[in-house]
Amino acid sequence: QNCRTDGTGASGSSGGALFAFGPLQLTRTRFVGNSAYDSGIPNLGMGGGAVSFSGSTLQVDNTVFADNYTVRTPQPAGNCADGVGGALAMSLPAGGTASFIYTSFTGNSHRCGSPTGAISGQGGAISIFGPDSGAAPTVGIDSSFFGGNRADNGAGIFARAVALTLNNTSFHDNVGRGAGAVFLTTGFGTPPTPEFRMISSTFWRNG
Repeated sequence: QNCRTDGTGASGSSGGALFAFGPLQLTRTRFVGNSAYDSGIPNLGMGGGAVSFSGSTLQVDNTVFADNYTVRTPQPAGNCADGVGGALAMSLPAGGTASFIYTSFTGNSHRCGSPTGAISGQGGAISIFGPDSGAAPTVGIDSSFFGGNRADNGAGIFARAVALTLNNTSFHDNVGRGAGAVFLTTGFGTPPTPEFRMISSTFWRNG
């Protein structure tokens, strides 16, 4: 807690500032201008310009994610569609939990080819991946803000096979070709059915 990471980068890996397995708690932490590059490695599963997380429990409180990004090398098809999580990429198992409160995501993005390349990928701020089977992980976002994030699908949040609840959370000027604010979808295999609940939340000028 009470940490700050600015301008760190990961080359050929995920998590520009932090790559974590197992339970993780972030409190009063700032991630600003961090990045993750695939460095041209083909078929690299990468994401999380600031943080890449895989585990059963994640808690984020009073934390700032600003101007973080991921960069994907164009694939043979000429696109960078498989890049994820401009600020945070997370994988949760069946029955896993993640919670965010008083946290902001601003100016995060996924880019194709270079830090100034075309907007691409999934989840400009957050990408969340649930399991192929079993109970849907629960993700709660409370009293938080998403602004000015960019990605092809889900510029604010891209979520697959999870139960997502937004409470008192605002989305402003998040831009993507498929769902500027939130993109919620099923997974592969026999995944849990995704769920979405929204309470006292605001969306404006997303597109």
